[in-house]
This record gives sequence, structure tokens and C-alpha cells, in this order.
Amino acid sequence: MTSHNFMKLAVLCNNHPGSMGWTYPGNYCEGDMNFAMYSSLAKTCERGKLDVMFLADGVGVQTAGIREGHFGRGGTHVHFEPTTLLAALSQVTSQLGLVGTVSATYHHPYTIARQIASLDFLTKGRSGFNLVTSGSPEEAKNFGHTSELSSEVRYRRANEFIDAVMGLWDSFEDDAFLRDKVSGQYFDPRKMHKLNHEGEFFRIEGPLNIPRPPQGYPLISQAGMSDAGHDLAARTADIMYAKYGTLEGGRAFKAKMHEAMKKHGRAAGELAILPGFFPVIGATEEDAQRKFRERQTYLDDGGGLAMIKGLWKVDLSGYDLDGPIPDLPELRKLAHGQQIDFSRAGRRMTIREAFHWLASAYAHLSVIGTPEQVADAMQLWYQEGGADGFNLYLHAMPNSLDDFVDHVVPILQQRGVMKKEYCGGTLRENLGLPRPMWQSPTR
Repeated sequence: MTSHNFMKLAVLCNNHPGSMGWTYPGNYCEGDMNFAMYSSLAKTCERGKLDVMFLADGVGVQTAGIREGHFGRGGTHVHFEPTTLLAALSQVTSQLGLVGTVSATYHHPYTIARQIASLDFLTKGRSGFNLVTSGSPEEAKNFGHTSELSSEVRYRRANEFIDAVMGLWDSFEDDAFLRDKVSGQYFDPRKMHKLNHEGEFFRIEGPLNIPRPPQGYPLISQAGMSDAGHDLAARTADIMYAKYGTLEGGRAFKAKMHEAMKKHGRAAGELAILPGFFPVIGATEEDAQRKFRERQTYLDDGGGLAMIKGLWKVDLSGYDLDGPIPDLPELRKLAHGQQIDFSRAGRRMTIREAFHWLASAYAHLSVIGTPEQVADAMQLWYQEGGADGFNLYLHAMPNSLDDFVDHVVPILQQRGVMKKEYCGGTLRENLGLPRPMWQSPTR
């Protein structure tokens, strides 16, 4: 069986799930800057034959929307720069895909093309990056802006950014480097190409001073939920991290993305759609429910409000937490764009209910139960066309990852929906994705 026939599995491996996750029993409270912890997580992912270890990232410390006295309690403010960490993890893994977040809003294409190409050589073809359009005021002020850029400007920049990065990866043809000691010819100058890009946001001559990466293009992932984000993913992404909570919603979303891909001349099999999946695994269903209830007690009000500010981009710190979510224009737009239902039992969800919901699954598929129940849901969604695989959100690290690898993975493997061994040498090969052909950078 080829990699095309197996579900694809990524796992979000940032240490602290939720603002107060660092206080949860068994979690590494010092894990934000603990390489040994990340090394252990990577080895567990590889032992479980997972495809991708994914590191989320931001380029600022969030301060807005946090009530007085609560700032400094959250464990998500500081963490490794992901590309640096992934380079180190490449030396303790041999088959696991390594993907980290990159901001198209505040980084330059030449720098990112160079860093990710280097990572692809270090990993022997197992690297990638998740392209985001950073939208917080704290991040904007770290890069010389007085406020965040509009969504429309950020996505125009992101489209130009990714085109420039891919063009730079094509600076040298695949067979440009001869390294012939007899003739003294290191590379063929005829197979080196300048980018000569002049756009709205960037002017880049090129070439990149690194050969074409082992994968041609390292893996590109995207998670934008807006129409502009969907179009960017349909045009350029290899993996899309998605958000929907029903099988019917998954089928509809995949159909929408496949139709959008056709407009860009791409086939459906060129993009793997991985919805978020939040499993809580117990020896029995009652045990899993106990774990979930216990986890929810570790979310305080300040952390919950910070989560709302970070995910919904609204500051609700001045409202009654036990009152209904206010009917704000930003939230109406969010509800429409991300298909969020703020109602609960015929009434509007309270702010406190909202951040506990965010801390649990936030519109992702969630299963709280035994390994068999978790595997049942994953198999159903995969075989019934709701997902090409999943991006795992685990509630307690490292214990939840161990539970998944030790108890759920063997069931999926026995049922024939998950591979027992890696299928190739590169990340693209393991995911059943083609290696892009070289194209002239001035295409």
C-alpha cells in the first residue's frame, strides 16, 4: 500500500496547550525553552510513524485583552524560534517531517527561502513551513508599524511572498552542480537563474546562494480561514490545516477547496486537508471524561480572555464573563467566516463558556473516550471523505502524545488506514505528494 492510501497525521507540538497548560500535572512547565523535551516529543512522533511535527509561532508577546493581575500567568508568551529548533531536531530524527510557522507579514522572502532550503538539506528532505499572515498589534509594533496591517494587504503580501520564495528555490536547476575536480567546474553557470522580482512589496534580484532543495520545494502548509486564505492554499499549499467539526462540513469544505484548486490548474491530490482533531484518551470513557474535566479546571479567567483575544482578535476584558458574548461586528464577521455558532441551548453562549470551549476543541472534531472510540471517529472521517488526515491537538504533553502513539496508532494500523512504516525518504514522498519540477524563476 502506498502513502496515498493512508491518512496523513500531523501533531501540534508546542508545549503548552492553552494559556495555563503549563500548570497541568505531568506537563513540562519549563518546556518552552527545553530542547530535551522537544527532542523526546519528536522521537515519540517518529516512533508512532506520524508524518509531521508542527510548531506554531508568533513574533510578539500578547498584552492586549489581559486583565490586570493576570499578565505573566500564561505559558504561551515565550518559546523557541521554530526554524532554529527544527534544525536541532533534524539531528535526533531521521524520517519525521519538521514544519514550523513563518510570518509572510514580517519576514523577507530571501531570508525565509534561504533558511528553509538549508533546513531541507539538514533534514535530507523532511522540512516545510506553515505560512501565516500575522495580525496582532504587538507583532506589528515589533516590526516598525504603528498598528497591524489590514487583512487584504496581508494576503496580497503573502501571495507575493510565496511566489518569491518558490522562485528563489528555483535559482539553480537540479543538475546545476557538477563538483568536478578534474575539470575544476563547481557548477554550470548556464543553469543558474536570477529571480529579478519587482512587486508591490519586494524587490529581489537573486539568485539564492543555496542549491535547489532536496524536495524541490520544501512542504508548504497554510491554515487561513478567510476566502483569501482559502484561495492562497488552493494555489500554493501542499497541506491545509482546517477547522470544521462535522463530517458533512468536512466533505463540503474539501469539495470547495478542490473546486478552487481547479481554477489554479491543480489536481485534488496535490493538497492534503487536515482538520484539527482534539482527542482525550482514557482507559474507559469515564476515565477520559475525568481527564477532560480536570484539564478544564486549569484555565483561569485571564488565560481565557487572552485566548479569545488571540484567536478572535477582540478584547472582551471589560465585559461580564458570565454574560452573553456581545454582538460585536468583529464577532458577526467571525461567526460567518468560520461558521461558528455562539448559541447554547436556545441562548447566547457566555464569555466564560466561550473560552472553555476554545480551550477544549474550538470547532474541531473532538472525541473524549477510549482508544477504540478515538480510532473509530478518525477512520470514519477518513474513509467517508471528511478528511485526508488530521492535525492533532493534544491536551497534555507528553502524556497525551504517548497515549495516542501507544494505544490509538496500533488500532489504526491494524485497520489498514495508517502506515506501519514510513513510505519514502522525504516528507513529500511520505505524504504521497509529487516533487515539483524546476521552473524558470522568471515564469
